[in-house]
Amino acid sequence: MKFSSNVVHKPSFLEFMPVSLFGSVMGLSALCFAWRLAGHAWHVSRLIGEIIGFAAILTFIVLTVSYIVKWICYPLSVENEFKNPVSVGFFQP
Repeated sequence: MKFSSNVVHKPSFLEFMPVSLFGSVMGLSALCFAWRLAGHAWHVSRLIGEIIGFAAILTFIVLTVSYIVKWICYPLSVENEFKNPVSVGFFQP
């Protein structure tokens, strides 16, 4: 006799969200500093650099909160990232 389960696991983006997305914050921060330096060198408005800097901070906050929720909801997924030799480099201080 077979038992069937009507429960269907619907995968979410959060379950598969990689920790390497935090690298985008580093890229946005570098772009912010580049625009700040360009503002000094070329005497243009630094407003674009400030907007990119704000976007970097906002991105970091959103990713941090999302990853904490992932850690709470999908601890095995986070544990697998710790054990993965490719993604473990994003965890080490």
